[in-house]
Amino acid sequence: MFILICILRFFLFLLLLSCVNTSYSTQDEKQIDGALADIILGQFPHRGEAFYKSELDRTEELLKINFKDFEARNDRAVAYLKLKEWDRAQKEFALNEKLHPGKYETAANLGVLYKKLRSFELAEKYIKRSLEIKPEGHMGLGDYYLKMIQWQISDKTSNFLGISYKDYPYKTASIAKKDYVVTLIKNDRSFADAYYVLGDILVNESQHALAFRAYKRAESLNPQVYGTLVRYRLQNVFEFYDYLLPFWIVFDSEKMSLDSQYEFKQAEVWLQSFERIEEELLKAGKIISFENIIREMEARSFLKVQINGSVGTLGLNVTPQNTILMIFSCTVALFTFCIFKVYKGTRQMKAMRLRLEAQKRAILQEFNA
Repeated sequence: MFILICILRFFLFLLLLSCVNTSYSTQDEKQIDGALADIILGQFPHRGEAFYKSELDRTEELLKINFKDFEARNDRAVAYLKLKEWDRAQKEFALNEKLHPGKYETAANLGVLYKKLRSFELAEKYIKRSLEIKPEGHMGLGDYYLKMIQWQISDKTSNFLGISYKDYPYKTASIAKKDYVVTLIKNDRSFADAYYVLGDILVNESQHALAFRAYKRAESLNPQVYGTLVRYRLQNVFEFYDYLLPFWIVFDSEKMSLDSQYEFKQAEVWLQSFERIEEELLKAGKIISFENIIREMEARSFLKVQINGSVGTLGLNVTPQNTILMIFSCTVALFTFCIFKVYKGTRQMKAMRLRLEAQKRAILQEFNA
């Protein structure tokens, strides 16, 4: 029961995340500079429910001072969005559009809102409008967020970049912009296909341990779509390790899967701790930058889980290439052993001959005397 509650809380976290535009979002996202492993595992900062409730109080006071404050109303609308109060969020965005028509933030955030409501046609409409105003998009994502929305209403036979799932990973890697894919995950970590695409990129870069976890993350977010696809892709990872590992190490795919499950759960615990400490700092009236929260977490020993790099166990790794290697190694070892024995035997025979000659000379000397 406890595990089920943790899983439900984790997916609630996912629902609260998206590529929104606020007065603080750019600064927040610049502070998300964790290692790629952290991005894949999901253990990087995000704002929690307590923060967005505090935003409602803050923006209410600002709007009392200036009813037309665009930034304050936009932040308030986003807070409602994050708290899943969809109607209130929509009304605030609509009022901002009326008071300040043609703003990028309004169009982009309405796109996010309609994506949350799974009204993908409307989401596509507003994201397109936002890109007409600001072609580089939020955090320099370009049209990747739009591609994500368009994928939702596609037949899903291709990834969100338009490459067929039947193609090899290098096809995706050849057109994908890795930085964009990573940024897309930072902005919407619930989008499974971004992890799948990242897995293809990492396989092409021979970063197979990270690719394995990226694929597993995609599968965990949407097992119906990615269960079979991920099993097929992981064959690339398994074959790599079978080829790479020496014949006395056996690749243990089950161990690797269990390790990744543990890492995902520990990352989930880290996220829950982050949100709890943020709430504590809010109540204490302290500055709640990501940097301050993480510093407090480290002081309390809430550390990030590290990826386990061990992928095998002692055993006989029987593959065609390893079989050839073993035969070759055994042949070389046997040949070396034979050469050594012949050399050692020759040395022993020579030493024996020298001893016999010395004994013979000693006997002759004694007889002549």
